[in-house]
Amino acid sequence: MPSKKRSDAVQNRAAILDAARDLFASEGADVPLARIAERAGVGRATLQRHFPHRHDLAAAIYLENLARVEDLAHAVADEPDAALLILNEIISFHAGSSRVLAALDADRVEEVESIRLRTRNLLSGPVAQGRRDGRLAASVDEEDLLLAIEMIVGAMTLSNHREPEELITRAMRIVRDGLAARPEASQPNLG
Repeated sequence: MPSKKRSDAVQNRAAILDAARDLFASEGADVPLARIAERAGVGRATLQRHFPHRHDLAAAIYLENLARVEDLAHAVADEPDAALLILNEIISFHAGSSRVLAALDADRVEEVESIRLRTRNLLSGPVAQGRRDGRLAASVDEEDLLLAIEMIVGAMTLSNHREPEELITRAMRIVRDGLAARPEASQPNLG
């Protein structure tokens, strides 16, 4: 019988995450937890057992999304534009989960920093490869891509843009152009 309980717990957790992902996207990060439990088909106590705080729920959704990006990163590791493909995927999942990010408690600095470090590590190899291949400027590092993520997510959060895919495409074009290696003579003089 223990395996059935574990199986039910896994199913309940997945149902809660699916419900929270949908409701955060449609109603925002402040959606009542009771609505999430109801949508998931579980009791409030079950939700609380799996996710004691709203932040825990948001972090679990974010980490699931990040795991998908990690899978993609492994799949495209040998692609010439791996860093930009991964960046685009991260931006795309942020577009669908910007309201999830709003539920992450910035006061839980260690956990948020752990997520940031995991993302940075994910970008490390592809960024180094992009610099070696001459696709990325020699000065580009993981922090530049993290900054690009923060800028684009900030723009999406503040924008009432009806077509997030269009916004992502435009923003990625700007970022891609800014990160690309180019001959020294064509570098703009900003100083």
